[in-house]
Amino acid sequence: MRDDVGRPTVSVRSPDDELVARARTGDRDAFDELLRRHDTRVRGLAYRLLTDGAAMDEVARAAYIEAHRGLDRLRPGRDFGDWLYRIAYNTCVDWLRRTAPGRANRAPTRSADPAAAARASRSVPASEVVRAALADLPVNQRATVVLVDAEGFDPTEAARILGIAPRALASRLGRARAALHRVIGEEIT
Repeated sequence: MRDDVGRPTVSVRSPDDELVARARTGDRDAFDELLRRHDTRVRGLAYRLLTDGAAMDEVARAAYIEAHRGLDRLRPGRDFGDWLYRIAYNTCVDWLRRTAPGRANRAPTRSADPAAAARASRSVPASEVVRAALADLPVNQRATVVLVDAEGFDPTEAARILGIAPRALASRLGRARAALHRVIGEEIT
């Protein structure tokens, strides 16, 4: 199908690699369709890593601009979604470093003992307890548990997105789940 000027129209059935090829030639509609396909997951990742809606929007915009600028660097055969999530993850880490120097990858410090936190959490909705527990994780562990447990990526895909070996991912995931278990008090799998 072609538009009024004779260009192929973007179809929701077009594979990502076809849309990437078209976007590289300047087809804005193709690039927009790629972003639409992956926007929910990119924003989910950003929100869970940053725990702030305004920051999520800022990071998503920045990631999309970076993806548009770097589209020629996407290697043939590489999954666009994985590549875009990697850009979003890196943008989140950069944002965290800018807004909270020294916080992005260090272990959290706790001001209250676990028993007091558990007592206080009884009056707070479970989703808030989980959100706070996630926010307390170092960002590399938070990203790992978000990608695998919240976003549903298999560990191989998550490792590829994060640019780490599958063994490193398994280790991070184990540490993150253990930390969440200590705070939340139930099994996270």
